[in-house]
Amino acid sequence: MLITFSGLEGAGKTTLIGLLKPSLERRGVRVRVSHMYRDVGVLAVGRAALGRLGRGRRGRAGARADEAGGAARRRTAGAARGLAWNGTLRAFVYPLDLLVFALYRAYVEGVRGSVLIMDRYFYDTLADVAAGGRPRVARLLARLTPTPSVPVLLDISAAEAFARKGEHALAFLEGRRGVYAQVFPEGGRGLVLEAGREAGENLRAVESAVLERMGRR
Repeated sequence: MLITFSGLEGAGKTTLIGLLKPSLERRGVRVRVSHMYRDVGVLAVGRAALGRLGRGRRGRAGARADEAGGAARRRTAGAARGLAWNGTLRAFVYPLDLLVFALYRAYVEGVRGSVLIMDRYFYDTLADVAAGGRPRVARLLARLTPTPSVPVLLDISAAEAFARKGEHALAFLEGRRGVYAQVFPEGGRGLVLEAGREAGENLRAVESAVLERMGRR
């Protein structure tokens, strides 16, 4: 089973996931939580490779090289964050990310027998692509995107998201919020929750959807 959480920064995705994981585990369900951008996909693989390269250089060159390596890693991390929000790059690597994710999902669900919970999903990527000026590309890529067992969208206004995180301009956040309505599953296939509601209330709604889906299998 695949459970995904999407929404603007500051919507409370990580908080809700932190409540859902132990709740499912108390019911005897094995759970694996992963972050879409840190753990899965081309960007994550590249970041991990750079990290291993940096550690190897530190081991060979000592403290002075370690200090220089730290500065280089900070520059690399900054560049990686910039690339992560680059809509053009996201669209270019999207098909490859789908393949990587399919293999990762097959391992977690098929081999490990765990429920996979994703902090962010391809819907967030599509929101970046569309908000970056490529709505047609986003709609095309959306057709290739597998629908999760339980997709969850935490809806929050751009103003509130900006007040909580302040990481992006209001106009950009407003654009991204509008895209979610276009790419997120319709017709009851997706669960849309208000980010401003009490966390326990949202948790119960997600639990109900998950348990209902498990009962169908």
